[in-house]
Amino acid sequence: MLDNIIHRKERLIITTIEIIDELGLQGLSTREIAGRQGVSEATIFRHYKSKNELLLAVLENFTEFDQDIFQSIKLKKLPPREAINFLIRSHVEYYENYPAITSILLNFDELRHEKVLEDKVNCIINNRTEYLRELFEEAQKQEKRILMLRLILFRM
Repeated sequence: MLDNIIHRKERLIITTIEIIDELGLQGLSTREIAGRQGVSEATIFRHYKSKNELLLAVLENFTEFDQDIFQSIKLKKLPPREAINFLIRSHVEYYENYPAITSILLNFDELRHEKVLEDKVNCIINNRTEYLRELFEEAQKQEKRILMLRLILFRM
């Protein structure tokens, strides 16, 4: 039963993304989601209290994806330059393999019209920006250390 609930919630998220990709954010309705899933709107509301809560779940997928990438970089102990490349490649592959998800990115500004969604979008953008900033700073420090070592060795 629990598996069914989890799968149903995931299917609702995927369907939401597909509808936004096909019809835009304006075309998203719980009626449309229910119709595509072959369930009643009440079923949707058993899992998500509102359309905004469902959109939050969609945005949470972005957060989870980012956290998985950040964790992979940490576990692989990638140097900053490699980490930046890995981060970029991972996002490119994700969007190439799941083009519908790009529709969510393209709707970030529209999603910001609702305060709770705005906060989540800002959190996603800020987390990505901060992580990249940290990687760039670490790469710069590493480059400076290498340069200093070269200078020291050259003087010897």
